Amino acid sequence: KIYAEELKQANQMKDDFLRKSSERLQNPLNAFIFELEKDEVNLSQLKKTAQMMNFSLGHLFDYMYLQNETIEIKEKPISLVPLLSYLISLLQPYSRSTNIAILFNNHMKQLYVVGDKQKLSQVLFNVLYTAILKLKSGSEVTIDIKEDGRRVIICITKIPTEYWNELDQVTIDICHQLLALQKGELTFNNGMIQICLVKSNEKEQQYFQLENLETPTLNKGKVLLWSENHADNLLLMTILSSQHYQLTIANGED
Repeated sequence: KIYAEELKQANQMKDDFLRKSSERLQNPLNAFIFELEKDEVNLSQLKKTAQMMNFSLGHLFDYMYLQNETIEIKEKPISLVPLLSYLISLLQPYSRSTNIAILFNNHMKQLYVVGDKQKLSQVLFNVLYTAILKLKSGSEVTIDIKEDGRRVIICITKIPTEYWNELDQVTIDICHQLLALQKGELTFNNGMIQICLVKSNEKEQQYFQLENLETPTLNKGKVLLWSENHADNLLLMTILSSQHYQLTIANGED
């Protein structure tokens, strides 16, 4: 009897998750079809709408991967402010249509956190998207970023207390598990959503910036780097040389 009751409850939770996931997919899918039917198709808007659907579908796949314990997390430094700015830009057409203001205090331009960019984007997107869908017309959402030692906290405020009830339990569990795998945490209390992440150190950021350098069109490109640690300079030279950069090392007065 106990097993049957637990199985029934698990199936109900799964059904609720699939129903609400379908609802989250419905709006961007309708917008995608509407855009295609226009005489002049806005490719930029189509791309944003497709990305919204991608995040929602990714959440469904993550549910299966977590169930089967086959999920992969690829941690790298993530530049947080551009990521949040991009996600907000995806949501702006929906927030404007319902007269909801999203206020982002993006004063930290070079703040990096450690995580899987795709998984973190899905968590942030689903949390923000659900908030916007449930807020009343004329509401506003404020997003702040705070630093607390090695932690970075994203604070989303002015969220009604019934918001958490609108998120089905499976979605909450997915967000918790995805963030936990990235040493993060999700909480909701007194109208505030807090997403706690781990701040990346300077060396991790440096390697991330190197990985994103574009190889020059000419074989000889010149890059100037400086480090007090000679071993770091040697390592940077090895990385850049493999990308056809020519590097001159300066250490101290040499």
